[in-house]
Amino acid sequence: MVISFSIENHPKKRQLSSVFISGLLHDIGRLIIYMKAPDLARAASLTVKADDISEIEAETSTLGFNHAELGGALLGMWKIPESIQFAAAFHHQPTLATSHQDETNIIYLANQLAHADTSSDDSIRESMSPDDPVWDGLDMPYGVIIPVCAEVKEQFSQTYQMFFGD
Repeated sequence: MVISFSIENHPKKRQLSSVFISGLLHDIGRLIIYMKAPDLARAASLTVKADDISEIEAETSTLGFNHAELGGALLGMWKIPESIQFAAAFHHQPTLATSHQDETNIIYLANQLAHADTSSDDSIRESMSPDDPVWDGLDMPYGVIIPVCAEVKEQFSQTYQMFFGD
């Protein structure tokens, strides 16, 4: 089965620039933590491994807040549009967003994909469940993930070869 998906005719195309900027800025809180509190950042990272908890839980227990909350607050101070603030603040917990759900859901999924094992179709399915309720709110089929991953791998390979040869 071939899944066809084109942004050209997508009804939410106008949100594309907001989502693009959100993708660039969604982890800005992590940068602030690493720069301003590197020892606490390291402690949170070790807690993730030692206690087998999420990064968000480890940051919250270590710092009293997490990088997503910090990033959302910082973007708010800078008066960045709310859609970008919400995507940063809730990119690990999209169901907590009270508005700008589309942008937040897309950044949540993109973040998951960025951290996913994309070595096989099965590993992608393990990392990104088609049963995740976030898919229900998006006008984007789950089936687009595997072909997109394959296309990204191909484009990366071509780009790498262009710069570094065989």
